[in-house]
Amino acid sequence: MKISIEKRAIAGGKQPLRLVYYFGSRTDSNGKVTHQRKIETLDLFLYAKPTTSIEREHNREVNKQAESIEAKRTVEHFSGKHGFKTTVKSKADFIIYLDIILEEKRKTTREAAVKVAECSFNQFKKYARLYCHSSNYQKISLTGLQIT
Repeated sequence: MKISIEKRAIAGGKQPLRLVYYFGSRTDSNGKVTHQRKIETLDLFLYAKPTTSIEREHNREVNKQAESIEAKRTVEHFSGKHGFKTTVKSKADFIIYLDIILEEKRKTTREAAVKVAECSFNQFKKYARLYCHSSNYQKISLTGLQIT
């Protein structure tokens, strides 16, 4: 697998960045080659033709950020490939993870959908307390933790 940064040209003189995961290619029975790719959009952009020193500095900083994200994804891929476990995911509590998702849903979705998610979450918590041996779930602060 190869991970690379791709720049896209759009109107307005900006170039949004994205990561492209390339898994290789396949040839079907008709001889047509299809490439296996996954694309992750980054919330970063470059100025196509920077004119001021501020724009040039912005481009340098964004390039550094994009390269560090690319390196992180590469390390994550090869760590998983060789059987290393990530400590963040193994230490995370599923109930807390669901609570984080519900908080994000409250901010972005309409009220009816949030009510359905809250009911499902509450039913799951009841089930977990009844059938799991650990009944005292503590709510801890996970600021800065991003579970993907």
